[in-house]
Amino acid sequence: MTKILTHAVVLAALLGASSGVQAESASELLEKAIYAEQTAGDLDKAIELYGKIIADEEANRKYVAQAHYRLGKCYLAKGDRGKAASEFRRVVSDFAQEGDVAGDAKKELARLGAAGGGEPVVLATEPATLSEDVSPDLEKITVTFSRPMMDKSWSWTGGRKQFPKTTGSPSYDDQKVTCTLPVSLEPGRVYQVGINSPSHRNFKTLDRVPARPYVILFATKGADGKPTKLPREMVKAAQDVNAGPPRVLQTSPVALSDDVSADLKEITVTFSCEMMDGSWSWTGGGDTYPKTTGKPSYDRRRTTCRLPVKLQPGKVYWVGVNSPSHKYFQTPGHVPAKWYVILFSTAKADGGSTPIPQDLRSRAEAINAKSR
Repeated sequence: MTKILTHAVVLAALLGASSGVQAESASELLEKAIYAEQTAGDLDKAIELYGKIIADEEANRKYVAQAHYRLGKCYLAKGDRGKAASEFRRVVSDFAQEGDVAGDAKKELARLGAAGGGEPVVLATEPATLSEDVSPDLEKITVTFSRPMMDKSWSWTGGRKQFPKTTGSPSYDDQKVTCTLPVSLEPGRVYQVGINSPSHRNFKTLDRVPARPYVILFATKGADGKPTKLPREMVKAAQDVNAGPPRVLQTSPVALSDDVSADLKEITVTFSCEMMDGSWSWTGGGDTYPKTTGKPSYDRRRTTCRLPVKLQPGKVYWVGVNSPSHKYFQTPGHVPAKWYVILFSTAKADGGSTPIPQDLRSRAEAINAKSR
């Protein structure tokens, strides 16, 4: 029988304990990570350390921003352009106030776009998303992409309540990288304009690669000239969409390990961003799903989820993080994490490793490759 431990009730209080990185400060971890990356050339170690900074709910935002950026550089060095772009987008989306690092992330995204191929990236918008003091006299909304786009093809999306009144047809500039939407705005209003959506994807490149959905959320100044506050829930939802799906940064045990101690008391997954509290889908079934000994819980920052378990020696376990039909590991803006599998085996009673069947290994590797 398939066992799927899901929960989608948002709790009033935060669950769990801290992420446990207090032994070393974020600044110390950042220094070690940069050394591992740039001096020792140990990218895997650097990625592990940057992930710890991101998972530390007590870390200063400037160190978290740097960790996301350096993580992107590590993925670039490993040739994983998709993961690199995801980290740079996270910096631009969530850490725009952190000065130079946001600008550096935009430059990296531009280079990725200039290299050709792959998904076009939103480099800039006017107004900037999350602005609260936009002039109601603004007559056009623009989006600039990292690659030339297909002419006369766009999907400006949104609902009637927050979508602005349009005053003309959209159009591209000569380079086909900036698209303009003529509008008429009102003072003291909150507006939300989408660049593509899951069902409308006509912003696409000449070779028909659609842009990932992006949200321009902004508010105009009131008649008194003062900023208009954006609703917190709309801000979070826009940030989630713009950063893309949450990614699995690390797990314990590490996927495909074949010598895990049977004394391990909990399985954990750490995501690249804050997740919805009280919401998860630990999935799996039959003999390969471990016996649970308590309810899952998040740490205070809601990036790491813990599943209490009781393991047996010499066994193979398959534990899913979401699945095609169960997607309650999701951000507060309801963006689900992609399916990921923690496939592992425990050490035998004599301490020897337990082989993982090749068919299970191949299937887990294929699933996890798609989660990047």
